[in-house]
Amino acid sequence: MNPRQLLEDLRQRGVELTAVDGRLRVCAPVGTVTEEIRQALRLHKPALLEALGTSEPKFHFADDLMEFGDIGAGWSPAGWVAELRRKAGRCDGYRPDIASHYRAWARDIEWRLMKGGEPSDAD
Repeated sequence: MNPRQLLEDLRQRGVELTAVDGRLRVCAPVGTVTEEIRQALRLHKPALLEALGTSEPKFHFADDLMEFGDIGAGWSPAGWVAELRRKAGRCDGYRPDIASHYRAWARDIEWRLMKGGEPSDAD
């Protein structure tokens, strides 16, 4: 089975295959991915990544999107900081890149609370 045949077979089975950060992500109904398919995925991984096109995580910080008052009912800035740090701890083992974004977001909120503005490079 070549990579194109493999992709077509996966689509027919209802399997969603995506490329993220040089890794293949498989979203499939239980029991759909057999050992034969796993071996084919390993064998054709470079060609599949090229065919699917790798994507980078889409994270960015936009300072002008919301003010503290817009966070949401029941959430305070300190509550968000705690939640972001909790999420970072959960992500450390499997997605440290995302954990670092959560921590940066939490630090940004803390600086805004302490200094009344944005952190500078000197801070």
